[in-house]
Parts: sequence; C-alpha cells; structure tokens
Amino acid sequence: MSTAVKALFASAALTVATIVSAEPLTLERAIELAQQNDYRTLEKKHLAAAAEGLVQEAEGADGWLLDLTTALALTTKVEGGFFDENCNNNCDNDNVRDDLYDVDGITPFVALRATLIKPLMTFGKIENYKAAAEQLHKVKLEDIIIQQNQTGMDVVKAYYGNLAALGGIALLEEAADRLTAAEEIAEDLLDSDDADISEGDLYTLKAGKGLIQKFLAQAQGLQKTAHAGLALLTGQDANTMTMASKRLRPLSLPSEDLETLQTMALENRPEMRQLEAGLKARRSLVKARQAESKPNVFAGIAGTFAYAPGREQIDNPHVQDPFNHYAASPLVGLQWKWQGSRTAGQIAQAEAELRALEAKGHFARGGIPFQVAEAWYKVESGYEAQRALSTASRDARRAMLSAYLDFEAGTGEPAKALEALRTYTLTYADYLLTVNNYNNDVINLRRLTGQPLITQ
Repeated sequence: MSTAVKALFASAALTVATIVSAEPLTLERAIELAQQNDYRTLEKKHLAAAAEGLVQEAEGADGWLLDLTTALALTTKVEGGFFDENCNNNCDNDNVRDDLYDVDGITPFVALRATLIKPLMTFGKIENYKAAAEQLHKVKLEDIIIQQNQTGMDVVKAYYGNLAALGGIALLEEAADRLTAAEEIAEDLLDSDDADISEGDLYTLKAGKGLIQKFLAQAQGLQKTAHAGLALLTGQDANTMTMASKRLRPLSLPSEDLETLQTMALENRPEMRQLEAGLKARRSLVKARQAESKPNVFAGIAGTFAYAPGREQIDNPHVQDPFNHYAASPLVGLQWKWQGSRTAGQIAQAEAELRALEAKGHFARGGIPFQVAEAWYKVESGYEAQRALSTASRDARRAMLSAYLDFEAGTGEPAKALEALRTYTLTYADYLLTVNNYNNDVINLRRLTGQPLITQ
C-alpha cells in the first residue's frame, strides 16, 4: 500500500472519528460510553476473570497429575563388580569392595523420577471446591453489573447537572438583561423632574444586578465542571462534546406501584443474585472442609530411571543401583492428611461464615424492600414538588413581567419589580434543582429495582 493511500485512509478515519465525537450525546449513549471506558468496571472484569481461573484450577484438580524430577550431574567412574577384583571364586563379606571414595575418573549421570496419577475418590473435596469457585465467579460477574450501574449513576448526575446548570445560566442571563434594562429606564426617569424615583432605587437595581452576576459566574463554573466531568466519564473531548438535550425536563413518574417495585428488586437486583451465589459457595466450602478429614484414593503409574555410562551396572536383584537402573509400575494409593482439631477448627470457621452470610441475607430481604420504599417515597414527593414549582415558576414569571411592564410604563416601583424578579429567579432556580434531584431519584429507583437505568 502506497504512502498516499495510507494517508488517505488515515484522513478518512480521522474524519469519521471527528463526526462520531461531534454527534450530540444522549443520556443513553453517555452511559454506554462511560461503561465502556470505566477503569473501575475493567478492574471488576479482571477480578471476574481471576475467579474464572479458580474454576479452571478446581476442574483441573480432578485430572491427571504428573510429578517429574530429572537431573544431569557428575559422579565417579566405577569398573568391576560387587567384590574386590582380587576375589575369584570363594568371595565373602571380607572381599566386598571399599573404594567408594576413590576417584578413578568422572562420568555424567542422568536421573529421572516420575509419577503420573489421577484422583479416583476425594470424598467431595474436588466437587465442592469446584462448586464454591463457580459461585464465586458468579459473584464477581454481578460486581461488574453493580459497578456499571454505579458508573451510570455518575453519568446521570453529570448529565442532568449540566442541563440544570445550563437552565440556571439562561435564567440568570435573562434576569441580568432585565436588570440592565431596568437600570437604563431608572436613569432616564431620574432625569425627568416628574418621575417618582430616587437614586436609592437606582442603586438598589445596581446591587441586584451585581448579585445576579455573581450567581451567574457560579452557575457557569458549575456547568463547566459538570461538562468536564461528563466528558471524562464518557471519554469525549470536552471542547467538541455536545448534548442532545438542551433543556432539563422531568421524567415520567414510574407506573408500577410500590409492592411491584419491591418484588422486582428482590427478583432482579444483582445483590440478591450475589447473595444466592454466596450462600451456595459457603455451603460448598463447609462440605469441602468436612471432606478434608477424609483420605484421597488415587491411581496411576510411577517410574524411575538412572544412567551413568562410566559405571558398571549392578544386576543383583537384592541391591538397587542408584546410578544405573529403570523401573515402572501401575499403582493404586491412599493419601490421608488427618489434622485432628485443626480440621475441626476449619470446619467451624466455614460454618460460622455461612451463618454470617445467612444473617446478612435475612437483613437484605427485609432491608431491600425498605430501601425501595424509601426511594419510591422520595420520587413520589419529588414529582409533586416539581409539579408545584413548575406552576409556581410560571406564576412568578407572569408576576415579574407584569411588574416590569408597570415599571417601564412609569407606574410601577423599582422595588416591586426587583422583588418580582427575585421571586421568579429563586422559584425557577428551585424548580431546576428539584427536577434535577427528581430525575436522579427516578433513575436511582430503577437501579434499586434491578431495571435498566434508561428505559425506552
């Protein structure tokens, strides 16, 4: 491929990447990107992979085991047989050679020992350790889902916080514009002799404008922080990232009743699946600990081999030659490591851990419905609160517009116009904050009941 073609492909890829990154970000897409880029989730995935390795290790414990030791060394050369070379026919114990430490030369020495065995019966050790490892793997897989949900909630906070800050900025900019216009009107009225306005009224408007500018600067700082946080979570460029939503709107009130939501939580929460898997794992560990007091039965083949070319081989069946020999045999064996009270203590620990998890499970089965009820009541009250504030902010805006129209016509008081603006600003700001909290609470309720964070 030519350099020009490679450059063309690279340019096309960069263009596509720019288009993708410039695509307005929906909340659903933001959560998806954050879950893909979150290193906390990646950590959970690696821990799940490690747990899967434990399952493979437990499965392998039931397979063939090769224990092999081989070595290459040096030893002394030996010529001749068992007796002294001066012995001819009438050899006895007095003629046994005693030149073990005489060095007549050096020869290489190869030795090998090997045992190939397979467990036949472990009385439940392998089976129960494997079952415990499988359940631990399930627990770790649920950790991934829990972390993804937590990451999703972080995105929700940043996304809605960004929209709330943008709404607040728009509100404060409108208020600043109105105060600027009111200030100009007040200055014109002061120049006319028949106007019922004082310099104090003008300074009151200026002071209100200063406060609005302060709040505007704070809102802009919060918006930039939320925007940067959202970009960080989703792996986007903060300078090019845009949001599909332009205005903060309240989510719909969940249609399910409280009892249904509580049932959904007990059935769908990853924590409940973790609890079930954890209990199974603990029960299997108790059985495995109990089986530790029993032996293991195995079968296989054992063999040994040694060869030293510089040494004469002894073929006497009553004498084993460690330097020149070979042997192999099938075998059936029994392995038993009985540790008495130590094994009993390990069983007691496993049983205590099981009872502790059972107690935690009883608490969870009672605590999770209460947790859902608490979240539901919060959502319910938030829904009513944002509806009330929505109406109140509309009324406050009408009052503010009326007061400013009167002021602009010269029939209204600056203080009343300023107070109306203040009431509207505070009411609408409270509305934005309440909607932000309400939307977070709705999605958190979905998390607590095991539902997807974003529903179609």
